[in-house]
Amino acid sequence: MKLNVSFGLDLSAYADVEIDVSDEASENEIIQSIREFTESSEHDELVFDEDWSTACALRIVSAQHGKDYVLEDVALESSPYDGGQGFMGWLRGHQTFESAINGAVNAKWIEEPVTETRRGTFKLPGEKAIDVAFQCRIGATPEEEGLAFLEALSKIAEINYGADGDHDA
Repeated sequence: MKLNVSFGLDLSAYADVEIDVSDEASENEIIQSIREFTESSEHDELVFDEDWSTACALRIVSAQHGKDYVLEDVALESSPYDGGQGFMGWLRGHQTFESAINGAVNAKWIEEPVTETRRGTFKLPGEKAIDVAFQCRIGATPEEEGLAFLEALSKIAEINYGADGDHDA
């Protein structure tokens, strides 16, 4: 069987242009001027030069036998953007923190996680301390460790969130 295969990959491309802005323009005003340029017809005429040294994420876009698609959208290499998608999915509440970490591993941002059991204590003044055991990646950032601790704490204690005025004092 002969297949017609379309490959794809991601790479960066760059274009240079001069944009006039006021000498007194703030950073936000400069960004706004550049954003306005990108929405103009002049932007459509920019010629971007590809940087082949940034090529990554080789994938099969499609494989066809005659008019029949045999394969579509199959990754042959991981993409550095995969981890970012996992992180955004976690931020939006669509997946677990563990899935976001696995996305970062697949994107080769971090090493394969090796976890260990850690212990933390939560105590309010005048109250009994709550001792919490939790799993955390060795080499985790303080923020990641804090998230793992809070996730474990939320499984043994009731935690409610809301804006000021949402809860009775």
